Amino acid sequence: MSPRSSTGAAAHSGTAYRQRGRNRHPEGMAGRGGTTPGIGAGPGLNLPLYSADVTELMLTEPDPGMARRLRRRVEDAGDAPSATVPGRVTVTASGAERLPFADGSFDAVAGSFAILHLARPERAAGEFARVLSPGGRVALST
Repeated sequence: MSPRSSTGAAAHSGTAYRQRGRNRHPEGMAGRGGTTPGIGAGPGLNLPLYSADVTELMLTEPDPGMARRLRRRVEDAGDAPSATVPGRVTVTASGAERLPFADGSFDAVAGSFAILHLARPERAAGEFARVLSPGGRVALST
């Protein structure tokens, strides 16, 4: 059994997390461009996998330890943590079951390895639908 944080999220070693991310990350991380929320961004190891047309990332991470690591990764890289994310990156301490975004705000919602850690995935699905604009897309991996 893998170690767990205080919020129940499995702790990931950097190498294993990156390797799984390469193999199982949603292709192009939604690929709709513009402003995209990254749900359960963890320590931010998957930031380079967002598609080039994503101009702003609104990353969410409920686990305080992971959120600290994520903020450090974003701060160390400046506003562009990878060549494929040219826009602004912000980190919000929130869970997928209660997103701090307005209705219909996004054309896409993306996340990897987050859904399996949720106590109420059906509530998160409702939140994804709420923040998506009509015709919006969800890209998740486990």
